[in-house]
Amino acid sequence: MIKSDKWIKKMAHEKQLIEPFCENQVKKESNGNRIISMEFQVTDMM
Repeated sequence: MIKSDKWIKKMAHEKQLIEPFCENQVKKESNGNRIISMEFQVTDMM
């Protein structure tokens, strides 16, 4: 399920859902479209 930006920000701050959370990763183009930059870190749990 895709959640809204508002929900993601709230959960990131209240529940540490995303750690570290960087609000500046969402940028807007001049036409109003949003550009989302994401980086994932995967660790081996074995």
